[in-house]
Amino acid sequence: MKTGAARSRPTGASRLVAIWAERFRTPRDRVRWLLEFSVLVVERLSSRARTEYQWQATAFGRGHPVSGWRRELNQPITWEALAEQHRWLRSLLRELSRDESVDIELDHAPAYFLQRTRRGLHGAALTWERPWKDGFRLHTYESLLAEGQRLRFCERPLCRAAFLARRRQAYCTPRCSQAVRTQAYRTVHAERVRAARRAAYARKQRALLGSSNVRVGRVSRQNAAGIGNA
Repeated sequence: MKTGAARSRPTGASRLVAIWAERFRTPRDRVRWLLEFSVLVVERLSSRARTEYQWQATAFGRGHPVSGWRRELNQPITWEALAEQHRWLRSLLRELSRDESVDIELDHAPAYFLQRTRRGLHGAALTWERPWKDGFRLHTYESLLAEGQRLRFCERPLCRAAFLARRRQAYCTPRCSQAVRTQAYRTVHAERVRAARRAAYARKQRALLGSSNVRVGRVSRQNAAGIGNA
């Protein structure tokens, strides 16, 4: 038995305002969303997840809620438009990870507004009248620049994922940090690692054969190559 009326999801411009308040309040929030969005495998998203990201991306591209948002907007941007900017964002981050300079081009020059509030001046780009793609790219530029001191790329060569760092953080996850330390140890202590592997293999063979007299010898690379070519 229901105890109250179900809360309905806001639609149109009201939904965009709600999404902005929840996901995009600060530049750091916006960068976190961009990084989350960039690693999605969009082809595997469910229909519901696709629609949610379409609305979120629409809010991100439209920018901070201003008077223009009072207009009714019944549909988010198309899935094709979202997928295009997803590819663009991944390419942008990939080039930045290589320390390359990246040009962000807009089809139309943005306009800006200033508003005096009790806390001082507030301003933002007016992207409502501009193409959504321009707004998405402009706000990507502004957000990444605002968090530029914390935006880093994982120092593990096989990863290079973008992340927001804490203090001197060099790796995106503890897993990448551990992988680098493990590889460094194996490089410095190569003989010790090989000996440990031989010992583990010997224990496994003794357990399989039920004998404690199993001996595991060393095979040189030249002999191993000769055996393979025989």
